[in-house]
Amino acid sequence: MIKFKEGAAYLKSAFITLFICILIMLIMTFWSAVANIQSFKSSARTVLDAYVSEKSIKIFNEIKDSKDNIISFSADDYNQRLVSFCGFTDSGGHFEKLNPDLIYSVSIPSLTVDNSELNMKMECTVTVPLYFCGVQISNAVAPISINSSFEDTF
Repeated sequence: MIKFKEGAAYLKSAFITLFICILIMLIMTFWSAVANIQSFKSSARTVLDAYVSEKSIKIFNEIKDSKDNIISFSADDYNQRLVSFCGFTDSGGHFEKLNPDLIYSVSIPSLTVDNSELNMKMECTVTVPLYFCGVQISNAVAPISINSSFEDTF
């Protein structure tokens, strides 16, 4: 039996404070993962739009010069641009990025091309590890799908 009960009154507020701190840490971890995913999505969209624009200029020049050469679209070419733009390292079956203390990975993007309208769709999966108190508790996996198209305004 406890002789001095004055300290027992602080237990409830200590547990509430601890619970709130843990909740704040989990929310911050989740926000960090979402920020990394959104950052990648923005970078991938920039690279894809630039790739579509470059190919559309080449197609226009071929049409203007009355040539019937078919412009090829290569997923490897897009992936190389994405790796150099985002600062990824190629780790075999996926790309990795060391973002100060966080390593997140991206599956090799697949590129779908509709040559008749110059529409491109890039699909991949981003995996961001979630840490709590320095220990990895789970991975946040987010599928990413980005469409980019060239629309002539003639």
